[in-house]
This record gives sequence, structure tokens and C-alpha cells, in this order.
Amino acid sequence: MTKTGILNGTLVSHEKLTKNAAVVFENDKIIDIGPSDEVKGRHALDIVIDAKEKLVIPGFVDAHMHSFQVGTKGLTTDVSLLDWLEKYVFPWEEKLDAVTARACAELSYLQMIKCGTTCFADFTSVHFAEEAFEAAKKFGLRGDIGKTMMDINTPKGLMEDTGESLKETEELIVKYNNTENGRIRYRITPRFDLACSDDLFEGCKKLSEKYGVGIQTHVQESMTEVEYEKRKYGVTAVEHLNLLGLLNDKTLLIHCIWLKESELKLLTRTGAKAVHTPGSNMMLASGVSFLPKYSEETLTLIGPKREGPVVGLGTDVGAYYSFSMIEQMRLACLLQKIHTLNPSALDYTDAFYMATLGGATALNREKETGSIEVGKKADIVLLDKKSLGFVPDNYPLAQLVYAAESDCVDTVIVDGKTLMENREVKVVNEAEIVAKVKEVLGG
Repeated sequence: MTKTGILNGTLVSHEKLTKNAAVVFENDKIIDIGPSDEVKGRHALDIVIDAKEKLVIPGFVDAHMHSFQVGTKGLTTDVSLLDWLEKYVFPWEEKLDAVTARACAELSYLQMIKCGTTCFADFTSVHFAEEAFEAAKKFGLRGDIGKTMMDINTPKGLMEDTGESLKETEELIVKYNNTENGRIRYRITPRFDLACSDDLFEGCKKLSEKYGVGIQTHVQESMTEVEYEKRKYGVTAVEHLNLLGLLNDKTLLIHCIWLKESELKLLTRTGAKAVHTPGSNMMLASGVSFLPKYSEETLTLIGPKREGPVVGLGTDVGAYYSFSMIEQMRLACLLQKIHTLNPSALDYTDAFYMATLGGATALNREKETGSIEVGKKADIVLLDKKSLGFVPDNYPLAQLVYAAESDCVDTVIVDGKTLMENREVKVVNEAEIVAKVKEVLGG
């Protein structure tokens, strides 16, 4: 049993800041938190990390990204959602092979570590999802991963037989769900209403119930989608999923831009979770999400004690190109301020909550990660206070959201294991990963 103490740090949560704090973890679990002088007197520490010039935060939770799409970086700019899919992403995914999939997954997970992300939800592709699972095992990150499912309105190279899609999904669940000490979980991944039949959705529901795994799907990202769904079903995607019985506390709904008040209340009533992706929403000109829209009716959708559905935050790489959750927090705040002309529409504490405990709750992992608490997993990030974004040292959480860059991330710990220290990734050879990607993809 190895006991590690992080001493003399500034402990930051969405609720408070504590100076000269200590966090002690034994193997993968946090066992003590408190003033450094008191805590170190209670423990014989095997490893000591001096965090005197560091901020100690829970690792970021990227609640939505596409690891395989990182290979399209720079190729898909200045288009709308459906053009982006049909002209660029679907052709890319049709040509994907196992080697490329693995290279993209490893590049994505490398970038996440360097940005301070410790937990994520990965929406891979129709083929080669196992490459993402194997990469996540190697990199030591905590993640929900799923194979994309599509059985209607889909290009030939991605079109699936409904039964075969469900069969392959079940095989992946059996092989990977709750592996690596629970770090790796399966999340059933039907792409979106436009590309999935009712039979496929109903099969997803049965698998979710059989194995107790969650579901993730895109909903109401653009008005074009909403109009199509109304023509086809007479209702919106959220209403359609509810009619099929898919909305519950294990359901993760990505984007949720064009939602009515009744649909927001439906998410709250069923327990379904939402993910806000401000970067990609702006990149594709899809619209502005719903965060403060109904605050006058006390239906504010963020923060630990507010009414409304749980909301996590996601980078949505590759519709957006950066894995920085710091950047997404900043974008989330600024987008709501300019959209509402209200400077307090979304504040930095709520953005930080969404990027940590909100995201963990969205992924049904709030009992294990998302905050630094006794009994939770040691998923901890140290930020360098000497980074220029924190100079002068006024109020670190505000500066993290509005001034810092991802190069302030110094140390990343997941499950008590150090993945990066002094900005050096310990679990893989960064140069080899980059060289492999260039060999496979060029550049």
C-alpha cells in the first residue's frame, strides 16, 4: 500500500479555495484532506509532492469528444453541421482503418492528459472502436467509450445492419465494460435520430437495461435536424427518445441547443443528462445552448444546487479542434454573456463545476471523481501558479477560467497513478506518438 501526500497546495473547488492544504491518497483512493501541518502529522507518507506553488484541482471531465476525428483537424472549417458531416466526417470515417483509428485515439488521449483531463466520454466511429479502448487502457485515463451506431440515412461504408450493430455493441460491452479497475466503461452510442431507426434505439434500450450501461447520443444540435425530426416523427428528438423510453438517469444527450421549456423540464423529470459544447456550437454556427434561458422560472441548468438537468461540458473534438477544457469553460461563459447581454449569465464558478463535478455527474461517476473528497478516486491535477495567467495572484479560479492556458497543467494523476509530472508524460513516449501520427496521417 503506497501512501502519497500532496502538501502545501492551494486546493480549489467550485465552492471555495483553501490555502496550505494537503491531500493524501493511498493507492487509488483519497483518504485525508486538511491543513498541511495537521495532515502530514497523521500519516507516514511514502511519497511527498510539494505543491507550494501549485493549484490542486479535480481533474477535468470532457463529457463529449470524438477521438477518431482528431485526424480531420484543419480540414473541416467554416461549414454547417450537416455539410461538415456529409462532406468531411462521413467520408473520413468510411476510409478509416485500424492503424489510423489507433493513432488518432492515442493522439487524442495524449492531448487530453496535457490539458489536465482525467475522465472523458468518447464517441468513436462505426468501426474499430476497440482501438480506443486499448489506447485508453494504455494511457491510464478514466473513460466511457462507445462504438457509433448507424442503420438508416447513412453512407454505404458506415451503414449497419440493425441486428449486427447491436450484436457488435453487446460483444464490446462484455469485453470492455468496467475493466481496468472500473476506469474503462462502455457507453452505448447511437449517433443521432437522423441515422438510427426505432428498432436500433429500442435494441439500445434493452442492452442498457441488461448490462446497466449508459447511452450517449446527439440531439437537437441544429434547426435542420429539428425540422427533419418533426417532419418524420411529428415530434422533436428529445420527445421521440422519451416516447421510446430512452430518457433516464443513464442517458447522456449531447448539445441540446434547440430545446423548448417543456423538453428541458422533461430532462429534469426523467433524470437525463445534457452536455454543453460551446466551441463546436460556435464553430458550426449551430446555435447557442440553453444554459441561462429559463432562469426567471428557476430552471437554471448549471451548478450543484440549481433546478434543472445536470449539465456537463465537452470539447467535441473534432467539430472543434482543441482538447482544452480551460478554453471550453471560457467559451461557455463568454458565449452566454454576449448572447444574453448579461455579464452574470454564466459565471466562472459554474463553468468550473460543469468541467469537473457536473461532467462526472453527467457520466454517472460523481461518487468516484469530479471533486477532491475523502473516499473518491485520486484523480487530481496540479496547476503551476508561476504560469503567467496566475500572475498577479488575485483570485485563482477566476484566473483559471479567464486568463490561464493549458500549459499551466503541471501534473496529472488518475487512479492514484501519475500520468504526467512537470509536463512530462510518464505513461507513453510523446515523441513516438507524434511520429506515428505523422507517419499514418502525414505532416
